Amino acid sequence: MAYQYEFANSAEGDLDKLIKHNPALAVQLITEHIPRIVRDPKAAGEKKTGELSHLRAYGFSFRRVACRIVYDVDDERKCVTLIAIGIHDVAYDRARKR
Repeated sequence: MAYQYEFANSAEGDLDKLIKHNPALAVQLITEHIPRIVRDPKAAGEKKTGELSHLRAYGFSFRRVACRIVYDVDDERKCVTLIAIGIHDVAYDRARKR
């Protein structure tokens, strides 16, 4: 059974910026990548280590740029919370601050 998903307020801002500056990437996120995560969040992304060890990250490329969606999985609620969305290092930096 697929999980539900929600955006942390800050991740919602990340998506808003993508919609404004890169609508093609935003469409790809909404139609392809987020659905893949919610179908099976543990298989879709890798568990992080260090200070992000409580989170998972899903990686993909867009126009040869490595991007990440950093998220938390709540198995009890069957819910994925999207924490940060962006270019590889930027997404991890944002997740650390959130």
